[in-house]
Amino acid sequence: MTSGNPPDAIHGLYVWSARRWYAEGLTPKRLRTLVRDGDLIRTRRGVYATRKAMEYAKKDARHAHAIAAISEIRVTTGGIVSHHSAALLHGLDMLHPPDMSRVSMTFRRGGGERNDGIVRYRSRLPKDQVEQVVFGFLVTSVARTVIDIARVSKFMQGVVIADSALRNGMAPGENGTTEDQLRAVLGGCAGWPGSALAERVVRFADGRSESVLESCARVVFDEQGLKPPELQEWIPGTGYRADFLWPRDKVIAETDGLAKYEEDPKKKIADQIKRDRILRNLGYEVVHFTWAELFNQPGRVVKDILDAIERQRLRAAADRARQRQRRSREGGG
Repeated sequence: MTSGNPPDAIHGLYVWSARRWYAEGLTPKRLRTLVRDGDLIRTRRGVYATRKAMEYAKKDARHAHAIAAISEIRVTTGGIVSHHSAALLHGLDMLHPPDMSRVSMTFRRGGGERNDGIVRYRSRLPKDQVEQVVFGFLVTSVARTVIDIARVSKFMQGVVIADSALRNGMAPGENGTTEDQLRAVLGGCAGWPGSALAERVVRFADGRSESVLESCARVVFDEQGLKPPELQEWIPGTGYRADFLWPRDKVIAETDGLAKYEEDPKKKIADQIKRDRILRNLGYEVVHFTWAELFNQPGRVVKDILDAIERQRLRAAADRARQRQRRSREGGG
């Protein structure tokens, strides 16, 4: 190979160490020239990605983190991408996304050289809890990722990720998991720090929660002592599903997340007004709340739902009283 004839790998999707690029035929001088010309991009000391790989990284946060992860792996031996980094690569929802500049890794032993770009964990990691992703590097399985995060995070963060993984597991072709798989991993972590918290997360998790906001709302409802609602229930005769339903009291709670209004806000709002009118005509009370309301005034959100339940119970009691009076009059006549 001449200095003007770079290897075919330059045009591929690769992130390699300088040593690997030299093995492909580059000289130190030619590597510097390719970096200057933008054909190779330095991702960290001693690691260079192709232009195509960096264009891939620009597509979304997952791709960018994959580049960061593979860059660290190229100079760190024995590490397997795990925890929040694995969750991001698996496409799981998170309440608090990871620091994109640092990669979470689990080491079965040791931990390699110290590196500020890595968040280190050390634990047993069976082969069946590891899988390959893009670029061919290893990450913890979805189930193991959920349990790892649930052990080291706050309860709400664990629930958000567990709900997301279960939800994906219910959809063919999605990268998710099942409750049985979560419990299998949990069984192997018995006695580990945070395992009791992870057990609580698995018991609480529900793949029917369709968004981060819905998962957070369920946690807030539980913390505030509100009776658990039914999730994503179809309302007979309407073709509508309720985010949260207390069927005995005919009370519905709906999350008003931004995603509901991204396509055509005016139409979405008009549709919501029409929907609420239909539901109320059928005797339902509908309570709406936003992300800001849930986190800034959680007690107020729950009070609105409890007030709606109380109003429904009073109406039901009044209806029963009127029915008794009517039957009494008819009997007396």
